[in-house]
Amino acid sequence: MGENLYLCQYFFTFKLKTMKENTRYASYILAETLKEAGFPQPLPSVGQHWYGLSSDVYGCELRAVVKDEGILGVVDYLGNYHTAEHLKRWGIFAPSFDDLFSELQKQAKENTWWSLFFSRGEINEWQCRFHYKDAHETFYGDTPLMAAAKAYLNSVWVE
Repeated sequence: MGENLYLCQYFFTFKLKTMKENTRYASYILAETLKEAGFPQPLPSVGQHWYGLSSDVYGCELRAVVKDEGILGVVDYLGNYHTAEHLKRWGIFAPSFDDLFSELQKQAKENTWWSLFFSRGEINEWQCRFHYKDAHETFYGDTPLMAAAKAYLNSVWVE
């Protein structure tokens, strides 16, 4: 009995850790879709995750933002240097949940707001909900990031 409990605890700890790592930033496909939908591509900042800087589709986390002779550039976690122009032309910003939810909040008009919660029971998913007047619109996802991304990609009706 104790051995099964240990294995179960190990599995769930591993699953939660893996889920957290895999959902910290948008995937390449999601980041590309968000960019095409008009999601802001911010100025480079340390800790951001960008795709299109290297040849792999796993993306790079920015480790430094440097300014050399007035030219802004970035250094990724592999130590590669990229100019800001390269980042602007080829880079795809991979937003985190915080980036997405913040952008949703910016879109909210007077007497409207967004909320996020986990629903247990029949649904068992994360819900990103837009509240307006006496109604709401809900977007579901298996992670907070996916729920917020679906909300952003479908928020044209908000206006």
